[in-house]
Amino acid sequence: MSGQGWASLFLLNSRILVVDDDEDFARASADLLRAGGAQVQAAFDGNAAAMAIRSFDPDLIVCDLAMPQLRGDALLAQLRKGGYEKPFILMTGFADLANVAEAMHLHAFDYLVKPIDPKVFVAAVQRALRSEHERLVREEAQKLMYEALAALPPPEGAESWPEAIKARAIRTVRERRTASTG
Repeated sequence: MSGQGWASLFLLNSRILVVDDDEDFARASADLLRAGGAQVQAAFDGNAAAMAIRSFDPDLIVCDLAMPQLRGDALLAQLRKGGYEKPFILMTGFADLANVAEAMHLHAFDYLVKPIDPKVFVAAVQRALRSEHERLVREEAQKLMYEALAALPPPEGAESWPEAIKARAIRTVRERRTASTG
């Protein structure tokens, strides 16, 4: 895979942080993503990654699970606790169901087992970046919708439009569940 023929629009100019204590793997992964047009930084442990996140502000983090000092799952937990919503892909050399479950509990976007085929790696990165793009579009659309609704009073019984919309969504989900079980 050389050149940019395989790159997606989501990969081009995206900022990706690759974190792995195997420096050769981190560098090779970073080079692969750079070939697709991404801006990539590599960090070789969780503490270096935490510092890089603040200065680089990546759109996506691809991180090894088992690392000295700060494990990938501990870094992800720290970030999620702090409100970090961007996609995070965990990688490991050991397929362990407990680790997969923990990764999903922490809202990891994906969990890849090494050795990782380069095509599988790039496809996972592209899916994560597409997901992040879609999240940002939804947030912007929601913001514009609330700004437009601000000129109107909320429906009767609701203190705000967000409250009214949330209540309607809850009712709709309940109605669908009732209809599917009935």
